[in-house]
Amino acid sequence: MHRILLAGVRGTDACPGEFRNKQAFVGGAGNRRRFIPPPPDELEATLRALDQYLQAPDSSLHPLIRAFVVHYQFEAIHPFADGNGRVGRLLFSLAIHHWLKLDLPWLYLSEYFHATRSDYIAHLYRVSTQGDWPGWLEYCLRGTIKQAAASLQRLKALNKLRIKYRRDLKREKRLPDIVERLFAAPLVRTVEVQKAYNVTYETARADMVKQQERGILSEVEGSRPKAFIAPAICEIADGDGSSG
Repeated sequence: MHRILLAGVRGTDACPGEFRNKQAFVGGAGNRRRFIPPPPDELEATLRALDQYLQAPDSSLHPLIRAFVVHYQFEAIHPFADGNGRVGRLLFSLAIHHWLKLDLPWLYLSEYFHATRSDYIAHLYRVSTQGDWPGWLEYCLRGTIKQAAASLQRLKALNKLRIKYRRDLKREKRLPDIVERLFAAPLVRTVEVQKAYNVTYETARADMVKQQERGILSEVEGSRPKAFIAPAICEIADGDGSSG
């Protein structure tokens, strides 16, 4: 996961896919380091303990609270030279998905953590220095409420757009089904349409052009094979849920 997340982005030179072999320091400079994670020779033991906790059932904590606790512990261990936040936030979302038995990982707090980054760091630090678990848990719960509301707004906006597309395309052949698939994956290639519907490339290309003319799709410049993206769907998914 770490290797994939760091491919071609910041941290690509920080040994993607490997645990750090040097002492890490978080924040500050010189003797004013704000937080010092475990040294490399203790990573195996700390990660093994974390893994055992992840695998073991824990009925003493609500699954959501348990995910908050695990997220702090992962970030405190700080196992990689770079990309700990990215991996930690993704693991956090997957843990919530699994432990709360959601059908999909609907709840993703990365947006909240990014928007309140200074508070996020401060709360993590206070757990390490003061044992302030109540402050960290309250902060995460507030984020859960905020992101759940934002996700619901996005879903409502997406459903509204979906109904509009269905109405506008009800007389078209193949297009309603092609557009329906965009709500699961808002990028489509002409060759994929050709194969999925067993039509010629020219017919598939004509379908793409029709959707371009309607403003449903926008061509991804320079893509090979030719690809198209659904801008309205992406705008809603990436925004605050008010678009559409």
